[in-house]
Amino acid sequence: SELLVTKWCSDNNVLCSVIRAPLIVGINPSGSLGNLISAIKENRFILPGNGDARKSMVLASDIATWVSNSRDVHGIYNLTDQADPSYFEIFEAITDCLDLPHVRSVPKSFMAAVGLAGHLAGKLRFNSAPYNLQIHNQLTNSLTFSSKLASKHDWHPEAVTKNSSEWLIYSNYLNQLPTTKAK
Repeated sequence: SELLVTKWCSDNNVLCSVIRAPLIVGINPSGSLGNLISAIKENRFILPGNGDARKSMVLASDIATWVSNSRDVHGIYNLTDQADPSYFEIFEAITDCLDLPHVRSVPKSFMAAVGLAGHLAGKLRFNSAPYNLQIHNQLTNSLTFSSKLASKHDWHPEAVTKNSSEWLIYSNYLNQLPTTKAK
């Protein structure tokens, strides 16, 4: 789709900006980050190994600010917080900010075996197990990107883990509000 858009823009003399973003972090995160936070809150998450795998992340507010201030900047940009925290640092930011017990750690080889068992069980049941090889690989392999080109165009992001209160405290507050049923 990126190639189609850039080709169309080129063919029609339209300026084009493509933003490639890793895990986008904002208030009340959904998806895998939201699931991770819930698992940590419910004390049902175990860290495989020492958590040294790194993950590129970026605050949604940083993307919004940069896009609104960079209307004349065109090209293809990877936008990350440039800190690329380890999973251990991510878990530490979550537990410290929400005043939760720290995540327990289990040897990576043991969790790889659990991931394989979950993978095989998922194939037998035709659905995904709570922990499988895909999840194990996500938690034990680094996935990082570079924002060097964007930095040349005033990209100055905040570190996601250093600003955990921006996306966790308010999210925690929202989750504690009573829900009302529509009549």
